[in-house]
Amino acid sequence: MTTVPVSVLIPAHNADKFIAKAIASVLAQTVRVAELIVVANDCSDQTAEISSRLGATVITEPRRGLSIARNAGLRASTQEWVAFLDADDWWATEKIERQWRALREFPDAALISCDNFFVRGGTISEVHTDVLENRWNDFSERMIRGEYGIFIPNIPGDIMMRFCPKSPTTLFRRDVLSTVGYFNEDLRYNDELEFFMRVMARYALLVVELPLVYCRLHDQNRSRDVEGKQAAYIQIINLMLKHPERYPPGAGEVHRQEIKHMFHNVERAIRQHRNSS
Repeated sequence: MTTVPVSVLIPAHNADKFIAKAIASVLAQTVRVAELIVVANDCSDQTAEISSRLGATVITEPRRGLSIARNAGLRASTQEWVAFLDADDWWATEKIERQWRALREFPDAALISCDNFFVRGGTISEVHTDVLENRWNDFSERMIRGEYGIFIPNIPGDIMMRFCPKSPTTLFRRDVLSTVGYFNEDLRYNDELEFFMRVMARYALLVVELPLVYCRLHDQNRSRDVEGKQAAYIQIINLMLKHPERYPPGAGEVHRQEIKHMFHNVERAIRQHRNSS
């Protein structure tokens, strides 16, 4: 089996219910990854023991925080390429191979991503067909469609409204860290959005339009903290507006208008509810 120079990093906080499936999906890849690291982030359960037993290198990070754990994993990793996997998610067996094949077609890419499934209980759902069909409508930048992926050399500010790389869907070249830095540890949520925006401001994106990741939705998801996520999103928009040179052109204004639109819809829904009561 071919071995590829990829470090897989799994940040995990008290994830002993899920971690075995995540690790198994890495070990079942149709190409072998060179390194598998689990970051036991302030764990008080059996996450570290299970991970070690299954063959992962385990490092402990006592300071709780997803961005903190991600950075700890990055500093411990050794390979040319890095792939994150959330502890409660898992990969399709060909995830890394398909991304690696696309990379060989477009070797100038520094960030590769794909689509994903959503899993709730026993139900698996894909990204809506209309999203897939319309995401590149009126796209302002040049795109090159290859056999295995879509290569986008220059990233516009509205990229996240069209395609949003998520940490378990991405594969990126570790040398981008010397240019863009690490994950922002001041962000409690949406740190991956802010980090990948910094990467895309300077490097090309490669998109494999296949669902190759299973993202689990459950009652313990961090994403259930809607207010926390909104506060972090506003924090990121302020960073984009204050330091526009760090992000794709116009990103701050695009996201500022998006959150204004979100708040407008919320206010309208509240007024309609009041009027109908």
